[in-house]
Amino acid sequence: MSAFLRSVAEAVERARGPILWMGLTCLLGVVAGAGMVHGGSRFALDYRDKLVGRAMASDPAAVAVLRGIAADLRARGLQVSGAVVPAGEKGPLCYNSAEDMALLEGRVRVLAQAVDEIIVDDGLFTTCTCEKCVAGRGSESWADYRSRLVHEQSKRHLIDVAKQVNPRATVIIKYPNWYEGHRQNGYDVALQTPQFDGVSVGIKAVAVEFGEI
Repeated sequence: MSAFLRSVAEAVERARGPILWMGLTCLLGVVAGAGMVHGGSRFALDYRDKLVGRAMASDPAAVAVLRGIAADLRARGLQVSGAVVPAGEKGPLCYNSAEDMALLEGRVRVLAQAVDEIIVDDGLFTTCTCEKCVAGRGSESWADYRSRLVHEQSKRHLIDVAKQVNPRATVIIKYPNWYEGHRQNGYDVALQTPQFDGVSVGIKAVAVEFGEI
């Protein structure tokens, strides 16, 4: 056994240079990535969101926590729903971005494993003017293009995903109250409503507590 340990130690000693070099390279990569995210680099933020989305979609711990919370609330006689806000670090998603759609899918997959009702709580719109969006728009108005784009992509990456993960899932849309800007930013009540299982209507009360600093 001691001879084996000596041989391992000798091998590590011979490879010390490459090991240190690889470690230094990884460290520099982490530092550079953190700096890019902190500096608002779109590439770094997109890549981070993609990783987060994948992690969320395959994270049994997150699902277990949500299931536990839902079970506790149901035991207290409450009806439980999940809510998703389709937005990222910088605000509204780009519905031509694979990374943004992966982030959205990840959130929906986790929720659909914990609850049977998901409410899309605002945020299902876009203001993106990236190259893909400009090219996809073509000669259409932003209102027409964004309405069609969000309608198609939300069906594919939100509604279909939820029902694939949980066949009992119902997906409900909640429209924001800035009605005059709906179609310009991708909301279209007449186009979107039929593809959802319901519409949330009513007054939302938000309780905020402020403490002394």
